[in-house]
Amino acid sequence: MNLKQSLILAYGMTLVSAGAIATVQFPKHSVPTLAAAAHHEESLHHATVTALIDEIAQIEVERLLEGVKFQQEHPALTTLQKQQAQLEKRLAQLQPGGKKLIETAIARTIEGQIADLEVQYAKDQANFTEDHPAIQLQTSQIQALQQRLRALP
Repeated sequence: MNLKQSLILAYGMTLVSAGAIATVQFPKHSVPTLAAAAHHEESLHHATVTALIDEIAQIEVERLLEGVKFQQEHPALTTLQKQQAQLEKRLAQLQPGGKKLIETAIARTIEGQIADLEVQYAKDQANFTEDHPAIQLQTSQIQALQQRLRALP
C-alpha cells in the first residue's frame, strides 16, 4: 500500500469515526422536528385558551357574588367587567366562537361555588339565625348564582 492509499484509508476512517461520534453526541430523537414543534405550539395554544376560559368563568362568578353586595356602578364591579371584557377579546382572537366553551366553564364554576356556599351556609346556620347578615348574604349569593345558572343555554 502506498502513501496515497494509506492517507485515503486514514481519512476515511477519520470520517467514519467522526460520524459515529456525531451520532452519539446528537442522537436523532434530541433534535426537535417540525411535527414536535407544531405539537408543542398546539399544546401551548390549548393551555392558553383553557386558562383564559377558566379566568373568564372565575371573574363572572366573582361579579355575581360581588353584585349581591354592591350596586352595578361600584368600582369593584366595573373593574371586574373591564377585566372580563379584555379576556373575552383576547379569547376571541385565539379561539373564534369560544362562547360555548365559556358558558360551559361558567356553569362548572357556578356549580362549584354554589356547593361551597351551601357548605358554609350549613355551618353558619348552626351559629346564626336566618336574620343574621352572613346568612342573608349567603342566601342572596346562592340565589344569584342559581339564577345565572338557569339563564345559561
